[in-house]
Amino acid sequence: MNEHGTTLVVSQAWLQLLGPSSGNSRAVVKRNGMDVDSSLLQIEAGHVVLGPHPDGLTEEEVRACVGYARAHMPGRWRGDVPGKGARLVIGRTALNKAFRAHVEISGIGKDRPVEPSALLLAVYAIECGLKSLLIDKRRVKTTAELDEEDLTHDLNALSVEVMQRKLFPENLTLSSEENISPARLHEALRYGQRLKPESQKRAISAAKAAVPEIEERLQ
Repeated sequence: MNEHGTTLVVSQAWLQLLGPSSGNSRAVVKRNGMDVDSSLLQIEAGHVVLGPHPDGLTEEEVRACVGYARAHMPGRWRGDVPGKGARLVIGRTALNKAFRAHVEISGIGKDRPVEPSALLLAVYAIECGLKSLLIDKRRVKTTAELDEEDLTHDLNALSVEVMQRKLFPENLTLSSEENISPARLHEALRYGQRLKPESQKRAISAAKAAVPEIEERLQ
């Protein structure tokens, strides 16, 4: 948040940073042509984090996309949450699409080394998949109808709700020796923190096991 406050920045930034695409009237980020609607699908499921975007958008561009959606995409937002920005109203179809897109780009199921950024995308994929399954379990249509405690980044809390067990080890250690839980794994990876080799191995193993099981349940 800057000196003007989050709301002003979010609601007006799109005027400078977004514009129509060359082929149609859909709004895109001027710098790289990324479609606003596509960018929103890549933001963490259930929450819009007003910060760096996994596809390389700047914090200002993310705020611009949120502001544009508020003004021109009615029904996509739950409204402001103090200290957290805005919440995206998203349904199972979009969550499933995000799950599969993140899995594909991460390469988590392929026979190749998994870098921290790839693990981050896999973590986002798993969160999207688990929230999709939770929507189905709750017999609702979108994240707007989930309870407050359901809108969490805690992968184990979500997996306990839909699979009755934890998918990730509870204690992971960063190279800085700080211990983190699955609830903070996405945060650490998003900001470039590295896990110690053994924790990295355990997290990757958990992600590789979780993805196909979630995929099967989404069918």
